[in-house]
Amino acid sequence: MPQAAPPIQLLAPPTLLVPLQARTAHHKEIELIWLPLGQDIADTLDPALPVVLINGTLDELQGLTHPTLHVIDVVAYGDVIQAPLHGWIIGAGGDKVALARVAPLLDSLAPPAQNAWLHLGNTGSAAFVASLLQHWQAQTLAILGWLGGTTRAQWAYDPAIWQQITQATLHQARHDALRYLQMTADQPFEPLRTLPAALQQSLSNQPQTGAIAPATLLAQLLLSIPAIPNTAL
Repeated sequence: MPQAAPPIQLLAPPTLLVPLQARTAHHKEIELIWLPLGQDIADTLDPALPVVLINGTLDELQGLTHPTLHVIDVVAYGDVIQAPLHGWIIGAGGDKVALARVAPLLDSLAPPAQNAWLHLGNTGSAAFVASLLQHWQAQTLAILGWLGGTTRAQWAYDPAIWQQITQATLHQARHDALRYLQMTADQPFEPLRTLPAALQQSLSNQPQTGAIAPATLLAQLLLSIPAIPNTAL
């Protein structure tokens, strides 16, 4: 009789726990320990069990840095109503061996298709993308507030305000890209599955040697975008 897989400690923002549980409820073969992401959570984790961090930022991943913990980071993007029914867009960060251990969990969260989630890179790659999504969401809210019935609505057609908001987002994204590249600079990337050739080509026009993580290509792309000088930043 095959040995049962160890339980997986799953950390996610509190608002995401219920939708995630709904998506994995029918996969009884996966034993999950659900934990809300918060401060000092690292002290409550069992170092003998795998840890999966979902939609945690680079700062939150850094808070889990501990010699006895091996963390796999995951970014899950999707509507909280539709995703429990049809799956999230999933990207995962970690080494090949670690991701193979939690592949059943990632398969259950992703849409029901073969190879429906992407190995983004080594540990930190998914947290990097999750950080970018947070910046994008913050920018969206700022623009909606600017165009809506706020006290700044009179600036709705001022290009300088639009530039200030978008350049602030780009500044934050470039900062996180540098942090991510520094984290993984000396780590070779070995994808769990063959990366789509179209993805490699769309993110990089330069010839590459060896496997380049999709998150690394994204970080390089962000750093190649020239920032417009803005004294407000």
